[in-house]
Amino acid sequence: MLAGLIAQARRDLGRMKQDPDAAIHVLRRRMKKLDSLLRLARDAMPKHARRELERETGSLKGLFAAQRDFAVSVKLARRIGGEPLARAIERERPLPPAGITAQARKSVNAMARLLRGVPVASRSRKRVLARQQRAEQRAMQAWREALRKPSAVRLHAWRRRAKIVHHHLLFQRALGGGQRRRIQLADHIGHWLGELHDLHVLEQTLARCAVDPHLWREAVSQRERRLEARALRAGRSLHAG
Repeated sequence: MLAGLIAQARRDLGRMKQDPDAAIHVLRRRMKKLDSLLRLARDAMPKHARRELERETGSLKGLFAAQRDFAVSVKLARRIGGEPLARAIERERPLPPAGITAQARKSVNAMARLLRGVPVASRSRKRVLARQQRAEQRAMQAWREALRKPSAVRLHAWRRRAKIVHHHLLFQRALGGGQRRRIQLADHIGHWLGELHDLHVLEQTLARCAVDPHLWREAVSQRERRLEARALRAGRSLHAG
């Protein structure tokens, strides 16, 4: 499964010229899924190899973070305030660093070589489930902290944990298990919290561009409140249901 994700990442990079925004979005999602699966394989491969793989996935996500955030901000601005609001932030568009795709391809090739060159031991279902349970406990704790005192930092930390749970549930389903309802809940929570994070990024961008707050603040705040409430309610079903 790890090798399959790396092969798919290669194909994503091949589509970078045709549709960079879509390719970057899918590539970053694959790296997050790869990160989650590496947690399950934590004691199934040499520590140095696992850490190197984690370093490369982090590097790939970071390479395209600014471009991805801007593309999403423009879409959200257009949805909230139409074309005038989207145009108001266009001057913030980041220029991709020179050779960024070649650098990303280098990271993907390094991951493929690492995976071919290290033994990955088979782990019993019991040990895999123990790893999943640990991830579930951490996600529940992150949800409780966000529920107790919501903030952008706490909600984003919970989002990261909820996405790991989602990926683990998908892995469990691939092995013939998994709970459809919980998979859907984790997926929805990740989506809602992801949009909430994107709205926070959009707010910062609009403030930097000195866009009149009357054009966007109320609409953004209302959407943030709805997403936060929806996610926290669903979190109760996912983590404490």
